[in-house]
Amino acid sequence: MEKTMEKTISALNFALKFEKEGKEYFQKAAAITNNTFGKKVFQALAREEDLHMKKIQEMYKKLEKEGKWKERVTVVGNPDRVQTVFNEAMETIDKDIKANTDDLAALKKAMELEGRGEKLYKDLSEKAVNSFEKRFFLTLATEERGHFLLILDSFDYLSDPAAWFDQKERSGLDGG
Repeated sequence: MEKTMEKTISALNFALKFEKEGKEYFQKAAAITNNTFGKKVFQALAREEDLHMKKIQEMYKKLEKEGKWKERVTVVGNPDRVQTVFNEAMETIDKDIKANTDDLAALKKAMELEGRGEKLYKDLSEKAVNSFEKRFFLTLATEERGHFLLILDSFDYLSDPAAWFDQKERSGLDGG
């Protein structure tokens, strides 16, 4: 059992380090982007990483203190808040504004980061020794996937706002 706990603690430490690096990246990207929309998205993602780190630390403390996992984990971050930031930013955005190549590169790197996070947490869930640990890492993987999709949506919007609005508004020829 001791080896199992060591592996679990090691996995949590690795996850904590990964989330910290993600937060640092999002903070740097928010600081350097000139695009208000991109800045808001990066800031929201940095706050999400804070929530992930907090939950990982809570799990670590529970394991350290009680030697067992918290039994129920359904949501770690707050995906609705990130989506709300995205929607609020969209309300104030001009349809004709495009991001510069540095902003788009930052979003591409952010997608890579979140994709790696999703894979990391899926892998950790497969190595988990109990259902609570498995559920915790799958929850993180799901949230990383949501972040990836939000960044992808942001990238598409900033790459071609007019096409993005056409797609989202489902405008087109209806033959009438």
